[in-house]
Amino acid sequence: MSCGLYSTGAYNLGLILDLAIFTKSHQCRYDVAVPIPHGNTEDFTVNTRKLNSGLYAKLTIKTPRNVIRDYWKFLISGWLPKSAFELGDLPFISRSYLIDGVDPKDQVLNELYLPIRKG
Repeated sequence: MSCGLYSTGAYNLGLILDLAIFTKSHQCRYDVAVPIPHGNTEDFTVNTRKLNSGLYAKLTIKTPRNVIRDYWKFLISGWLPKSAFELGDLPFISRSYLIDGVDPKDQVLNELYLPIRKG
């Protein structure tokens, strides 16, 4: 099964610069990223960016795409205030995988990475 940037076994990353729970959805900035294997010698004509390492809280869910915002809201408004952490200054990251035999419009496996630091 293949759909745009997706193919079975592959994933893409979303670098979320603004979350819709803080910013009007039409003003949100979002970069889609495709990992490039280390040592790749291909000549790419796209922008590349190396992500800095840091501390993240991770939530793994199987869900339709249209409810992802609810899970970000849970992480920030529900989990974070009760944790020993505060919001970090790295990008929010969403990592999405295809589920074999499932239309990606209906459900994908998502890993949400919330940037955090010790409070």
